[in-house]
Amino acid sequence: MIVAHPNAIEDLAEFPDFASIQALPHFAGDVDPAAVSLVKPIGVYRFRDKVPCGLKSCHTPHLKGLVALTSHGTAVNIGNICGRNHFGEQFAVLLRMAVRYDQRRFQINKVRELKAVAGRYRIEMESLMQSPKGAAWCNRACRRLSDLLPSDALHALKEMARRGESSVYEEIHLTGEEAWLSRQLGTRSSQGFGSREAVRRNYKGQLVGIAVWNDDPGRSLYLLQEELESFLKVDPMNCKAKELRHAADFAATFESRLTKVREQVDAARRFFTPETFARLRYLSGITAGTRTLLESLDWDFAEGKPRKSRAA
Repeated sequence: MIVAHPNAIEDLAEFPDFASIQALPHFAGDVDPAAVSLVKPIGVYRFRDKVPCGLKSCHTPHLKGLVALTSHGTAVNIGNICGRNHFGEQFAVLLRMAVRYDQRRFQINKVRELKAVAGRYRIEMESLMQSPKGAAWCNRACRRLSDLLPSDALHALKEMARRGESSVYEEIHLTGEEAWLSRQLGTRSSQGFGSREAVRRNYKGQLVGIAVWNDDPGRSLYLLQEELESFLKVDPMNCKAKELRHAADFAATFESRLTKVREQVDAARRFFTPETFARLRYLSGITAGTRTLLESLDWDFAEGKPRKSRAA
């Protein structure tokens, strides 16, 4: 008879290598499948190097399988294919049970690991949100600049950020002999090769930190804080499978999401500088009026807002 142990998750063994299986009490590496039945799972294993099956009539090298307790009280390792061939549904039930326990234990451990350091993360996120030029400051600065910029400039910024571009150029429209020579040489212009209008592009630098326009670090951090608080209310040992899976997924991606917010805040700090703002006039595709506005933009970089504007 197959028995599910009452403390299956806690008691399910972990096996880093084949030696840890061989070290089990009552381990037997030469069990006759015709003389025993399988009682309960002891653990599952997945190795890089093949190990021999513990069945007497098999010993086939394999990479993954089940360690089970037999009706004789011995522990035996059985490869997945061997187990199904010799024990049929009995093995399949035990394997599913063990895999489910193993997955649940992995998810529980993920949740516990993040909960253990959540206090430190709470402090860091609050500091990242409220510190000078933190995420909240970035949010306000981006919103204020968005309100101030004409639509063509804002579109150019967001398109550059979306494409991962940061270089800006001064476009000089050529006339006379320079234009004629450019057309003869087939120099690429903003209109293409051999176009009637010849343009020379002079490199003017980088819009450092332009990636901030791909996302809002303030909103991203706020949502992450909210999700962390909900996560901390989950009891991994007594919640439903779907809730545990969601909590484990959150724990697995939490650090990478926080790292992205850190990078976005850093990008905003590097974008809102006099050097970067001096290059905004070279955005491609903007009108002469927009260019004039950008040249005269008077921005308070400490406060993250214009000194004189409609958005003040």
